[in-house]
Amino acid sequence: MWSVTSTNVISAVSERLQAQKSLAVNAGLTFFRSIYVCSMFFGILASGFVLSGFVMKYLVQNPIQTTETLNFDYTKSSPVAFVPLMSSSGARGDRVIPYNHKLQLAVSLTVPESDTITN
Repeated sequence: MWSVTSTNVISAVSERLQAQKSLAVNAGLTFFRSIYVCSMFFGILASGFVLSGFVMKYLVQNPIQTTETLNFDYTKSSPVAFVPLMSSSGARGDRVIPYNHKLQLAVSLTVPESDTITN
């Protein structure tokens, strides 16, 4: 009778220890897996910053800024000025602004003061 009881007690304690051990092992593995996933996400984030920096530095064109003197034609009822959009080299097909690109134009006029009063 003693051996049967001791065997039952030992097996119950052993199963209990196995369950606790597997729970601790599972918790530890889960912790290390979460660290692994976080490090992978951080690596993807860092590589995204490096890749976007490379694209912005080497592949994206800088905006074109030019300053031109405008000559207005005052012979018409409303003055007209033409801005040359070709390069100064004059080569055929050599455009400063490529086709299908957006253009933002800002015109700043400096007009001398006049003593003439208009109604």
